[in-house]
Formats: sequence, structure tokens, C-alpha cells
Amino acid sequence: MSDYNEWHKALRAFRGPASLRPCEWCGLTADEWALDPRTEHPIQRDEPDGHPYSEFSAAYKALCRPCHRRTDKLRHQVSEADFPAALDALRASRWAMVSDGHRRIDAEFRASVAEPIHRELDHQSDKRARRNRR
Repeated sequence: MSDYNEWHKALRAFRGPASLRPCEWCGLTADEWALDPRTEHPIQRDEPDGHPYSEFSAAYKALCRPCHRRTDKLRHQVSEADFPAALDALRASRWAMVSDGHRRIDAEFRASVAEPIHRELDHQSDKRARRNRR
């Protein structure tokens, strides 16, 4: 398995599934952790595929699949100098595409799904803490 895949597996274990969070671009439920194109953290490239990744969890944003794909596509469509402005425009357009009501309904559903998952994670964490005290 590649460093890229290993790091994403560790990121999910550390920060939990992205699907428990809203997409930072449109506000609907996120699908995956995406490398923030504006991160100031060091970026590495996986061998042999060349996938960029960072070993800093703060370098990632929770995004839905459509927002993630559009961000990746944008990087190849505009020059590096034009990328920041194009990224701002893309983010604004993605947010504008979703109504506040839709975001609210999606957030309520996400919370109902996340609650039992968080309870289970807390339970597992408590069990580990008790074992470590022995």
C-alpha cells in the first residue's frame, strides 16, 4: 500500500470519517478528506503515482465528492497565478447552489447518524482508558 493510502487511512482513524462533517464548500454532508489547496503544511508526492498528500491532518478539509472533484479539476484548468481567485469563485458558487434549508435538513440527518457513532467511539475510548489505568 502506498504512503498516500496509508496516510489517508491514518487520517480517517485520527479525525474520523469525513461523512460526519459538513462539506466546507457547500455545507452538505462531506464524503472524503481532501488536501486543502491552500495549505501551508509540507506536501509530499506518493510514488509511483505522484498523488500529493501531507502528513499534517490540519492540511485536510472535509468535502463532498462533487466539490472535491471540481477543486481538483480547477487546478488543471487555470494558471497557478489565477488559481486563488478561481478557487474563491468556485467555493462561492458551490455554497450558493445549496439553500440554507437543504443544509439544515442535511445537518439534522448527519447528526442523527453521527450520534450513535460518537457514542460508540466514546465507549471504545473509555474502555482503552480503563485498560491503560490497570
